[in-house]
Amino acid sequence: MIIRLGYFSSQKKSEIVVARSWALNWK
Repeated sequence: MIIRLGYFSSQKKSEIVVARSWALNWK
């Protein structure tokens, strides 16, 4: 369970980073 939670949290963090970089590149 702990590993799953860590995986999901890291996935969300990576999604935020990707969205942020995508927005910067789109502008």
